[in-house]
Amino acid sequence: MLWNSLQFEDGRIAHQEVMMSVKQPEAEEDVIELLWRLTTHALETGQAFELGEFYSMPETVFGQYGFAGVYVTAPFYFDESFFIHHGDASFDEPEHVLPVWFVPIFESEVDYLVQQGMDAFDEIIDATEDELLDLTRQPLI
Repeated sequence: MLWNSLQFEDGRIAHQEVMMSVKQPEAEEDVIELLWRLTTHALETGQAFELGEFYSMPETVFGQYGFAGVYVTAPFYFDESFFIHHGDASFDEPEHVLPVWFVPIFESEVDYLVQQGMDAFDEIIDATEDELLDLTRQPLI
């Protein structure tokens, strides 16, 4: 998605890259399918992924784990250098590219997100160490 402009609801234009990290190597195909679906959605609609959004999980992805969907956040488990990519003009890359990290979440976490809001949910996930990378984790709420 690096070379495609996407638009936020407020009209700002951005370039984004999608990412997801999991500990289970056997989930690679599900990760690829999910990121492909999300990328296709963004490219077809032209809409940028907003931090704090929730996308329902396709039935064919991560079915054995019981997740309701994925939460859109910044890659806060990673070094600060992951927060923005500075493009290389010699390759015609955009000046800034925002990485978007998708975190699988459970129905109870979705309910909390809806009831308490993004800031409250972010406080909970920010307090985790690497639990969000484990598809066999227990719900945080």
